[in-house]
Amino acid sequence: MIPFDELVPHYRRARDRWSTAPALVAHYHTLVEAYEGTGQALIEAVKSFVECVCRTIITDYGGAVPGDPSATELLVAALERLGLRNSRGASRFDRVLSAHNKLADALSDCRNQDGPLAHGKDGYLDALGTHHVRMYLLTGDTILALLLGALEGTQPDLNHTREPYERFAHFNSAIDRNVGVYASVDLDDRLVILSFGTPGLPDGLELRVEPSRLLYQLDRTAFIEVLESLPRALDIEDAVAIPEAASGVPASTGSRTFQTLPTRLVASYSGPLNSFTAGLEAELLSLDLSVPPNASANLVASLLSTFEAASGLDWAQRPAMRARVLVGFKHVLRSIGARRSDQRQIAERLVEWFAARCPAGAEVTQ
Repeated sequence: MIPFDELVPHYRRARDRWSTAPALVAHYHTLVEAYEGTGQALIEAVKSFVECVCRTIITDYGGAVPGDPSATELLVAALERLGLRNSRGASRFDRVLSAHNKLADALSDCRNQDGPLAHGKDGYLDALGTHHVRMYLLTGDTILALLLGALEGTQPDLNHTREPYERFAHFNSAIDRNVGVYASVDLDDRLVILSFGTPGLPDGLELRVEPSRLLYQLDRTAFIEVLESLPRALDIEDAVAIPEAASGVPASTGSRTFQTLPTRLVASYSGPLNSFTAGLEAELLSLDLSVPPNASANLVASLLSTFEAASGLDWAQRPAMRARVLVGFKHVLRSIGARRSDQRQIAERLVEWFAARCPAGAEVTQ
């Protein structure tokens, strides 16, 4: 059997073009599995993949998806967003567009008539043959080739695109090189003020944002670290406690205070994680951690105590709780006098070490 990406390369090109789009990536894997398996769901998967690409283009380029559209209507709308419109014979290229529209029509018709999963079929009908499978795949691949070719050299609408920041490195670099930035603080409203100016914006642009929002959006770990550094008895009227679902620690309703991690060193540890002691000592030696001699003896006990207090069920799969463990480890490393430049890297290594051995928190022991 010819490898899928070799037979029809444009499905992979589309997947790589939108590598952060989970539905489109899942569609690609469904196609590959159908092709390498019985081919039973292949017609439906081809049509669905093409429609998924069309919808993504329409939305990212600032268009509106037609109501209850056919595959052909989606293709026409996507191509129009990319500057390819059928001019009713004014251009010879119209024949190419018309041919691709007919291919989209054919995909829909084949899905309705031949697709075994589109509608219930007689159980004694023959399964799809290899030549049919290749025909449907090549039809979709041809449509994708036109769409991806039209995408070359175009930019999605920055007001609507869901693509990540890294996708626009050329824009990011231009802004970073040429913008002037001034930061200040509004002490009355407790806001961070960022002012941006360019030669074309003499009056500049101003963003006013709460410190909490800035930290929460840009660095969730820093948000938690700042939160944990606040006084232990912080009145709930002046701030919002961490909900149990986010922190893994039940909020105290009786004392109306935040639940914070222990930051002091402990001299010894006796608990469900005792079996980790020798392994953790060996891991710390491999990290070449430079700490004062009088503090190293308490380090293992303090890390185990902190992990037991900070983790919980499925902690390694829950970003907020994982960040909480990371912050706790950083507090311990800071308390023993570890170099500040090493604290985050070593704390991250320790989180991975615990995740590999205790994925469900302190409730799992070796």
